[in-house]
Amino acid sequence: MKLTGAVNAHSALLPGEVFMNEKFFALPEEKQQRIRNAGYRVFS
Repeated sequence: MKLTGAVNAHSALLPGEVFMNEKFFALPEEKQQRIRNAGYRVFS
């Protein structure tokens, strides 16, 4: 699933909404997975 959208200071996120920067999806899959894994470690 590809999630896209821009978030700025005037945007309000609703519960359950996720916005990802297009630059993230331009990264190689291995780099994306390392970033996800780092987030899991930080927030678990």
